[in-house]
Amino acid sequence: MAAFGDDADHFRATGDMGLVVERATGSVLVIDRSDRAAIGRVEGLGDMSHASMTYSPDERYAYVFG
Repeated sequence: MAAFGDDADHFRATGDMGLVVERATGSVLVIDRSDRAAIGRVEGLGDMSHASMTYSPDERYAYVFG
């Protein structure tokens, strides 16, 4: 979540964080699944046409690759 700064309020490990890979724009939308609201976007990731993602076991980090 470095794209959102170092403020501890942005870190979540509850399973509420979700990601939407926006393949056409090469970005990832970060959502709060409980609030059903977008909380940020990571842009400039390039070709995401075959992107996949996974979460760390504690659900604190998400990894997008491909």
